[in-house]
Amino acid sequence: MTTIWQRETISQDIMEQVGPRGQRVHLIKPVPSASVRSWAGDVPFWRTDLHAVAAPDATDPASEPLLLVECEGWRLKLTKRGVASPYAWRHIDADEAFFVHRGAALIQTELGQLDAPAGRFVVIGRGIAYRVLPTSADFLALIIETDKPLGLHESVYAGEVPLIAPTFPCMLPEPNRQDIWEERLVTHHWSASAQRPYDPLRVKKIVGKARLVYGIDVEAIPAHSPTAPLPGLPFELFECPTMELQISKRADPLPFYDRNVNRSEVEFCHLGNADQDTELGYVEAGPGIFYNLPSGIEHAPANRRAPLVNLIWESEGRVAVNPAILPA
Repeated sequence: MTTIWQRETISQDIMEQVGPRGQRVHLIKPVPSASVRSWAGDVPFWRTDLHAVAAPDATDPASEPLLLVECEGWRLKLTKRGVASPYAWRHIDADEAFFVHRGAALIQTELGQLDAPAGRFVVIGRGIAYRVLPTSADFLALIIETDKPLGLHESVYAGEVPLIAPTFPCMLPEPNRQDIWEERLVTHHWSASAQRPYDPLRVKKIVGKARLVYGIDVEAIPAHSPTAPLPGLPFELFECPTMELQISKRADPLPFYDRNVNRSEVEFCHLGNADQDTELGYVEAGPGIFYNLPSGIEHAPANRRAPLVNLIWESEGRVAVNPAILPA
């Protein structure tokens, strides 16, 4: 791949940022690392357009979301559900967060229901049953599953990002002579399909308070992180022990290249252009493009256009991509 973009400079020099978080050093060099002429090796780069990836639940209502990547302690899945789920889903030992990229849906849970338009995260805590009802024909969402609790980063509170509460109770249709409802219970070690004589989402009252279901709109997230050491760095939204999800809205270039030596990055462009200039080639990333930056590969944003919304998962350990989603 040919690099088609030249980095901005600082006093005609190039700054490179190297090292793990909290111990980074900045090196001033006369030529950027992205100026390599050629390379060889087995670096696990990949890139795919999720608009072109077939998801089983787009045509088969009984199907489940498609696995995209599996990482240490978390997974990312794709849903293009075409009609309402005929089953309720209850993940016993993982928190889940939907991000709607395209279209819209209604997500019904035991704790109430939330509209899920494009650009909204809907978080569902472990053990809470839910059902997805698409309200458009072009629904496309990513689902984050984390084995450890998925927490809000301190940036959310510092940036005063509002959380959207569900409406309780769910507006469920009357049974209309239906006498069997399916509920799928899932763990890492076992799963079961329970046939119940009632809809598991039909709840009369909630006793106690817990923030187990809520929404966050991307448009409410500040363009500049209120807790980052430098202005314009990505906004840290969610975190768990092995992963952090950041939102980048910065369309102008960063004044340095970054070599992340202890975390790989998985990225998804929601709006705008999220191209990356790396030392091993140029990555073009318009809306719907899903790609990775392996740990240790130096990179920086390139040729970006506003409005930009780019999702960045920083992950420890190996990132295993499902080969079925990659171009032939």
